[in-house]
Amino acid sequence: MYGQKRSTEWTSAADGQLIAYGIPEGFDASVFVGKEVESVLFSVNTVSICMSENVGLTIYAALQFESASDERRPAVERLPLSESGLVQLPGHRVTHAAIDESATLSLTFDNGCVLNVFDDFPCYDSYCIDYGRHQIIV
Repeated sequence: MYGQKRSTEWTSAADGQLIAYGIPEGFDASVFVGKEVESVLFSVNTVSICMSENVGLTIYAALQFESASDERRPAVERLPLSESGLVQLPGHRVTHAAIDESATLSLTFDNGCVLNVFDDFPCYDSYCIDYGRHQIIV
């Protein structure tokens, strides 16, 4: 699915914001590293994770959250969520971030938790990364 549904070039919005549909070539997921989770917001169709230094992640599709205490790998969850371990994240920092060839975003936190966000909607947005004046819609 990665790279098949959208262009991966940056475009400029009227307000000067740079927008990419898909992971642009050369994107470095380390923009998340060192950022502290300030809040996790839940709505019916989204989960928004707001971080320090104007970095954010909005999830529209599937995610997998693994707590440091989980003895087995948790199942992939779809929105809407009826409960979530994501409430453990505020106050913790990202220690590692990566995006693989299928556009799965993986974030590891200083409390041992791991969040995987999947690009599994072939025709729709799965997640959005905001940092500074950049927005990446996957």
